[in-house]
This record gives sequence, C-alpha cells and structure tokens, in this order.
Amino acid sequence: FEDAVRYARDHGVEIVASSTFGPGSGTRLKADPVSGAVAVTGDDQLVVIALPAQGGAAWVQQVRAAGGRVRRRVGERLYVDVRNAHGGLGLPATPTAMVTAAASALGEDAAVGIAIGQALASAGVDVLACGAEADAQWFEVGVADLALATRVVHGVVRAASLAADGV
Repeated sequence: FEDAVRYARDHGVEIVASSTFGPGSGTRLKADPVSGAVAVTGDDQLVVIALPAQGGAAWVQQVRAAGGRVRRRVGERLYVDVRNAHGGLGLPATPTAMVTAAASALGEDAAVGIAIGQALASAGVDVLACGAEADAQWFEVGVADLALATRVVHGVVRAASLAADGV
C-alpha cells in the first residue's frame, strides 16, 4: 500500500478512494511532484528519556500531562518535544537535538544514510543515534552541533538528489 501511494505521488497519479459510507464520501489524493525536492530540519527543543523496564506507560502519561510531545520512540529511548512543557517534565531527561531529512524514498536509501554519517564524522559531529524509514532519515546530535549538522546533512541529501536527477 505504502509503495503504491508513493509511486502515485512521485508520478503524478491521482488516487480516488471511495467510501462505503455513502455517495460523496471518500478521499482524493492528487500529487504535484517536485523532482529532487528535499527538506532538512534541525530541532533543539528535544530531550531524550530512558524509559524504565517497568512503569514506562506511566512516564509517557506524565510527559503528556506536563505538555511534552512524544516525537519518536527507539527501543526504550523516548524523544520528547518540550516546547510546551514549560514547567519541565519531572522525569530524568537529557537535552538533545535532531536533524531530519525528507525526500521521496530517502529512508530506503541506505547509501545516502551512510554518506551522511561519514560527512558528519568528517565535520567533527558525533552522531548519538540515527534511523531511517520511508521518506525520512534522522540523526541525533548534540545541541551544540545542530547548526553544523543541519548544513552537512542538507549538503549530502541535496547532492544525492541532484545526482539522482542527472544534474
């Protein structure tokens, strides 16, 4: 399903999904593909929380009650956006930063992820964790390294996109 939707988006195919709830209901997806489009963002309003072996669900509820927004869970590591957690989370948390790159099927291109990791290392940026899926690749870096890491990731992803387009 996901591959079909991506193909349709990337090739400008309109999808009409009818509903069994009655006439006129359903979904229409119309693509306006932009060849080589990439987006790279850097976020330093995050903390990482190591969930306990027992009681992790209660910690997640506490995060929500404090105004935190769970962005991602990797194993027992919980990445939380703290923009609206003005009084803090009341849990042991470590400030961190995340660079996320998005482009069509980028998360499925391991070679680009490897190239990004090598470029970050060459720039002196330590990658604390990373991952990829579907259209995105993400890299956890120290808060002090975020601006440089964002520029490095953008450079690698943009170069890969131009190369894929034959430019």
